[in-house]
Amino acid sequence: MKQVSKKEINTLLTEVRDIEASLNWKVWTIGAYVKDGEIETFAGYHGQGVEINVYNGDYDKIIEFKDIYNEWKDRLLTKKEAVDSIKHKIDNYLID
Repeated sequence: MKQVSKKEINTLLTEVRDIEASLNWKVWTIGAYVKDGEIETFAGYHGQGVEINVYNGDYDKIIEFKDIYNEWKDRLLTKKEAVDSIKHKIDNYLID
């Protein structure tokens, strides 16, 4: 199974924050899911579409980590703490 690296999580957090800031979109959901043995990350914004597999419920397992993202955005966590926490959550819930 393809794993999600800390670098990918770091990039996801940065991209979501940048989209919120530049387009004034508000994150609705952010997480990861497993489908056909592959882990994919996703983000959805209020008033915008969400990744098709998430929308259709076409996945084997799913987790959300909007709470961790918000804690980082609100400066309650460092980026390293947020990335480590998300990585731990993905590894412990999505990987068999």
